Amino acid sequence: MFKKGIKPEYNHQSRTNKLRRCAALSSAARLLIDNNKICTNDLILTELIPSMIHKKENNLIDLINSIYKYEVHINWDELKQFQIKNLQNGNNNVPMTDLIIAQNCIKNDLIIVTQDKHFTLMAKYLPITIFDQ
Repeated sequence: MFKKGIKPEYNHQSRTNKLRRCAALSSAARLLIDNNKICTNDLILTELIPSMIHKKENNLIDLINSIYKYEVHINWDELKQFQIKNLQNGNNNVPMTDLIIAQNCIKNDLIIVTQDKHFTLMAKYLPITIFDQ
């Protein structure tokens, strides 16, 4: 995720360079990292970090934890409406985590960087923006 037109405030250029080397990232993701326009939230970190721990990627864990984090505030009624829209549009089996991430991006005016098809489908009928890689 990254903020539309606004970069998060943090100054860790060496962290940025290490993160680029440690992770297998697309050139678009590398550009966002290089320009300090990348951010995350605790939900995304909770999805990513366990596999990093399993793979003993400790340096990457430290680096990814240093990325600017937006707080997650959940509006359960809104998530129900998102899921209804998903079902009405044939987008079945959308994980709750994806709905929460979409909601977080909408509330904070963030652009989603993903290759997950659920987000691409939701962008057709929810006010989320997907980064065009």
